[in-house]
Amino acid sequence: MLKNKYLLVFALILVLSACAKDNDDDIVTPIAQNGAEAYDAKVVTEWYDLIKTLTIQTPGYTPPVAARAFGYTSIALYEAVVPGIPNKVSLSGKLTDLNFSTQLEQNKIYHWPTVANAVLGRMTEYFYADTSEDRLKAIAGLEEKFDTAFLVENGSDVHEVSVNLGKDVANAILAWSETDGGKDAQFNNFPNDYVPPVGDQFWVPTAPKFQSALQPYWGSNRPFLMSNITGGARPVPPPPFSVDESSVCYQRALEVYNVVNSLTPDQRDIAEFWSDDPVTTATPPGHSISI
Repeated sequence: MLKNKYLLVFALILVLSACAKDNDDDIVTPIAQNGAEAYDAKVVTEWYDLIKTLTIQTPGYTPPVAARAFGYTSIALYEAVVPGIPNKVSLSGKLTDLNFSTQLEQNKIYHWPTVANAVLGRMTEYFYADTSEDRLKAIAGLEEKFDTAFLVENGSDVHEVSVNLGKDVANAILAWSETDGGKDAQFNNFPNDYVPPVGDQFWVPTAPKFQSALQPYWGSNRPFLMSNITGGARPVPPPPFSVDESSVCYQRALEVYNVVNSLTPDQRDIAEFWSDDPVTTATPPGHSISI
């Protein structure tokens, strides 16, 4: 069902458990009409299939950049259709600096697949504006395909308010996204001004390419949930660096080294399944979306 697919896609990007304590005032009450659960997931699955292809074929879409695009796109999708999901709540006021309200026109009927198509079309054309000409045509073509069918199916009144809702939500989420510190990161994945710290315990470029650090400032971007930074979501600190063969650090590193150099067939298959090499898959975030 469309309702379940929307929530599944969003859950892959965001831990909703941090938003579990909601007030009744936050509940969005849809008007009497078909809810999102009345429709299948065709719009969503086709758009995400295209987005994964775009992630592979668009220059600069490294894992951090792709994760950001998937994240904001999925939040926008959720926010656009949540008025059509009974007893579900908006994330406005719950995610960091996200403060807006979805306004439904009174006495209007909304077609939720049309809303989904509109919001996903706008988000995709924004995040992948620098893809190839053929891919841009694919974005426009997919939106037009659904647009044409839904206009015939629902008539101009329903179609217009549904498209407007999707576009309005997309624009609100995009405006929010532009203040997180990660805008246009695809054009500067390896900043020349980054100087890594020096010491045996720190990362260094390695052979064969001796490539610079990928998005070394990414941790300074605004998180979706501040509780991920200040609360229990933070991992425990690693053991202190040590080259002492009896230390926890050394023993853990040795364990990884030994496993890597004596892989079983099953371990190799698992590693290759998760080997999201550049220009071969839609990066690890896209891989998770696929699952």
